[in-house]
Amino acid sequence: MLDKILMKFSFKNLKILIAVLMILTVPFLLAGCENINLTTVGEVTEDDEEIDDEEPEDFTVGGTIVTTEGDPLAGVEVDIECDELDITTTTDLEGQYESSGHYGEAEITPQKDDFDFSPGSIRASNDRENADFEASPHYYTTEGRLEDENDNGIPGLTLEFTSVSNPAREIESVTTDSDGYWEKTGLVGDVVVTPRGDLEDISGEAWSFAPFSKTISYDPDGVDDIKFEGTKKDVAEVYEISGEVYDPDGIERNVILAIENSDGSTNYAVTDDDGEWTKEALTGTVYIRPIDIPGHDGDYEFSPTERRATTGREDVDFTVYEID
Repeated sequence: MLDKILMKFSFKNLKILIAVLMILTVPFLLAGCENINLTTVGEVTEDDEEIDDEEPEDFTVGGTIVTTEGDPLAGVEVDIECDELDITTTTDLEGQYESSGHYGEAEITPQKDDFDFSPGSIRASNDRENADFEASPHYYTTEGRLEDENDNGIPGLTLEFTSVSNPAREIESVTTDSDGYWEKTGLVGDVVVTPRGDLEDISGEAWSFAPFSKTISYDPDGVDDIKFEGTKKDVAEVYEISGEVYDPDGIERNVILAIENSDGSTNYAVTDDDGEWTKEALTGTVYIRPIDIPGHDGDYEFSPTERRATTGREDVDFTVYEID
């Protein structure tokens, strides 16, 4: 009987002791948990929201493209491919390009017919102004003859060459030999060949030619047998025209103009930094149209779209407008 009483008393005291210990321990446990983040898995904290709101910075890339001889190369299409964006821009007459608003990593690749580029592409992931390339041209040679209506060669006359993609680039002229033959090496891309019949030959005579000019293109085997037939004429029949392409916003632009001759052939002129241009050695009726602004990616239009000339003029003017 005594044993049962002692056992009952000890068990009751043990339960009381445990309860007292729990009461004393709880405040310490709670104090240690004050700084514990009880966020459950999958919940977004305020810190997370601040991080998510930070947009990645965009960057700008640009550079210059020149030939192996160091000449700027206009009209090169530069493809800039990013993670979510693919943009194509074009080099201007100085061979320069620039494009902004890119994210992630951009791969820059130039493309132009009749050229190989080194390096083939460049990668950029932040602002870069010197993504430059060197273009190796596919050079070719052309040759031909200036003849009169009796198939006799015309000696001592000059032929001029104009690059279609960059009319501002200077290409050295050639002169026919004693039998009217001529040859030109080192040409690249589409080139307009024009005999300067208004410049007197070695006998002091001037000529008009059919066709007025010819456009030739790269051929790995060369381009030969380019013939022009000449007819003697009065030097006074030849005239020169000039004008201005005006921009109301005052922006300097190098505008390419196409001059279509009465025989259907086409010559080109390009405005200088003041918007002015000149074309010499014209005969008959010609039609003048502004056609392009190298390196300009926006939309634009010209007014008027075309003008005509039959004699020397200095007021063949146009206005260029941006299209929103």
